[in-house]
Amino acid sequence: MNLFELPHLVLPEAGAAPRWTRGCFFRRAITFFDGATDTTTLVVWLQTRGLTFDLRIAPGRPRPHDLGELRRLSLDDVVRLAEAEGGLAESTFEAGTTETSGSMNWGGWVRAQVHDGWPEPGELRRVGDCLTEFAPSGAYVEDWRAQRSSPGVLVGLVLLTENDARTGAVLHAGGGLVVAGDHAGLVRGRPTALPPFPRLVDCVRAADGERERWDDVFRFEASYATRSASGDYVVAASTLPFREGRQLMSLDGFTVEGDLVVQRATEDDVDIERRFRLETCEPYDGERATSASPAAQSWLDAEASTLLRNAR
Repeated sequence: MNLFELPHLVLPEAGAAPRWTRGCFFRRAITFFDGATDTTTLVVWLQTRGLTFDLRIAPGRPRPHDLGELRRLSLDDVVRLAEAEGGLAESTFEAGTTETSGSMNWGGWVRAQVHDGWPEPGELRRVGDCLTEFAPSGAYVEDWRAQRSSPGVLVGLVLLTENDARTGAVLHAGGGLVVAGDHAGLVRGRPTALPPFPRLVDCVRAADGERERWDDVFRFEASYATRSASGDYVVAASTLPFREGRQLMSLDGFTVEGDLVVQRATEDDVDIERRFRLETCEPYDGERATSASPAAQSWLDAEASTLLRNAR
């Protein structure tokens, strides 16, 4: 069956991310306690009931066409590629004092980096398409914006393993797929753990004399994609630059087998078997508005001629 033919789930709301946090968000800015602000890093957040996809890519990074070309880059360029952040986490939510506020915690990360660069929970508040996330320590605040989408589905699949169906070799372990209408994120974890290093860039520097070891570093993938006119998802940004512009993954070959969702497909001339756990599957409308009191609605109506003259 096709991905979008998977059965919808009826799941309890307790601990689940509420509707106003689900979907796709781009970060507009992060401001730190010292007044510094970053508006240039591309940051994407996709959220289901209990999964978070996260991707953070700095501008101007090198763009090798494949792993072979990556080995021929300078060490400094490869270090820049290894600074990309991306992953999939399990999330839990605790409601706040208002309908659109609360706290989100993340754990169980399958991520590109080998250290936890974002250890704090997020204190969230949303108004319209603006979602703010405060670090409880006061270290930073992030300004997120909900992205437009045509109606579709919200899907969360936890990837257990991805194997070469012919040889049985493990290609990836851990990660998952998140789809929110026109937006999708795919994370495929490394098949084996890297040697222990404080940071991923340390691992890259240590392997400079044996560059084939970089293949293990870059066997991880976190890719964000958007839906094309044909219905496929095309990678717009990825921890692997050579994945950009290509199809995210096949959307066919899914079956429900007991408690698992199994996909069998051929991608890049490789027969692949992926085994997933279905976490979320429900309708998605891409709503960008939030509720407000009658007084707030009356105020906006009365002041619309000035307040909304440049609004989009």
